[in-house]
Amino acid sequence: MFLQAIIKPWEIFVSEKNNANYFKIFKNMAIAFILYYLFYLIFKVIPNYELSLKLYPSRDPSILAVLFNSLGAIILFAILLVFFFSVLFIAFLISKILKGRGSFKQLFYLISIVGPLLAIVAYFFWPLSILIFLYFLTVAVKESQGFSLIKSIIISILSVTLGFMPIILIIISFVLGAGGLGAGMRF
Repeated sequence: MFLQAIIKPWEIFVSEKNNANYFKIFKNMAIAFILYYLFYLIFKVIPNYELSLKLYPSRDPSILAVLFNSLGAIILFAILLVFFFSVLFIAFLISKILKGRGSFKQLFYLISIVGPLLAIVAYFFWPLSILIFLYFLTVAVKESQGFSLIKSIIISILSVTLGFMPIILIIISFVLGAGGLGAGMRF
């Protein structure tokens, strides 16, 4: 169904919106994490392990060091999941304010169907994954909440923008705070 949802999201989302349940959501998100983690191992952890073997041939890195290095994948995926969940929650709240008819479970399930694609694209090029997420979010909002395409686009753009606000504020506070431009300022 994952590949069908990528090729024909409108048809798949219409047929699947009434089949939403939390087990399917968990399964889809677990597949997304496993794919993300595999790409992280293949492209980050293993090359770093091989490089450390070349640079320090007398010291063999332990498997614990490799596993600790892979902790980065878990942290990055958790950050993506928080963003993902917050945007969905914002989209759902806006939908309810505008008298949307669907449930949060339906919205979450429809997006989780394409979660593995989003995880793969996010690993390689996260700005593109946001655009893809925006597209699928629009389709999911339209189908799960019963809105017009224009209203769904507006809700999706607003949700992604508001979902980015905490990330932008953290970056700004870091740049202006202890780690950046404001570090040398005295009052």
